[in-house]
Amino acid sequence: MTVGDYTAFKDSFGRVRVAGYLVNNGQQPVGHVEAMVELKDSGGRTLQQEHSIYTRNIVPPGQRSPFLAVFLGPPPDWVRADVQVQAQPEQLTPEQSAILNSVQTEDVKPSENGQGFAVAGQVKNGWSTPVTDVSVLGILYDATGKPLDVREGPSMFEQLQPGKTLSFSFEFYNSQSRPADQLKYDLYVDASPA
Repeated sequence: MTVGDYTAFKDSFGRVRVAGYLVNNGQQPVGHVEAMVELKDSGGRTLQQEHSIYTRNIVPPGQRSPFLAVFLGPPPDWVRADVQVQAQPEQLTPEQSAILNSVQTEDVKPSENGQGFAVAGQVKNGWSTPVTDVSVLGILYDATGKPLDVREGPSMFEQLQPGKTLSFSFEFYNSQSRPADQLKYDLYVDASPA
């Protein structure tokens, strides 16, 4: 795994959010993906460190995983964020492969609600077996492809039966004052066999 692009910004609550993506450049899937983010001062000293709170469970070769780290009480003299990644090779079971290919988003609709950019839609279980621990991870980009924020939709811990859907929605931070037609997003679904 390598670190792709990322953005560090202060949200309306005074937290520092570091949002970006990681890339699996290897030949096999990886799991246990984690971004370690350090806030540094102008001299390059580490002031504070946090681990990502959002990443994908499994990242197939050639694919990305959004990540988000949040600093609740950031030091006032931070000037930049540095990111490192760790992950472990993963042997996919036939069930995990089926879930990656069959549990997908559909009917996704972006919207602007005055507070920022939001997405809403459905997750459909297109697999022949129930799944659980369903969640949607989204990353928002500006028109140039620079990450702006990462959000996770509400997780469903009950079983999602074959052919059934689950609604999700979330609003991205750091999207205010940007026209919706200049924003792009990617969505990723995680789920586990029931």
